[in-house]
Amino acid sequence: MDTESLLAPHAVLINGTVGVGKTSVAEGAEDREAIADALGTRLSVCRLRADLPAIHQRLTHRHAHEPEALRWHLAGSGELAAILERAAVDDFTLDVTTSSIPETATDVLAQLGWS
Repeated sequence: MDTESLLAPHAVLINGTVGVGKTSVAEGAEDREAIADALGTRLSVCRLRADLPAIHQRLTHRHAHEPEALRWHLAGSGELAAILERAAVDDFTLDVTTSSIPETATDVLAQLGWS
């Protein structure tokens, strides 16, 4: 990435960040465009994907004291993965099945050329 691109206003959407942070989902080109317009800047979209058992384990840990929320997220996690796969709005995808949060952050920055 050139210096001008690094200095330009830029936002990064981590699409489908189940177990890493708040879930953000751009389900199609219109969503992606709306998010970029709302932010008023160029947008790069990174899709994080993980094997379903890993997602379920992370959700179980995150919602250990919220049984109804856990049931809802577990029931929808496979569907969300399929939606993101079909949407194909990502600029790049990272498999984070075995990655820690710091490893994932480092990998995202490297993909963007920001590290």
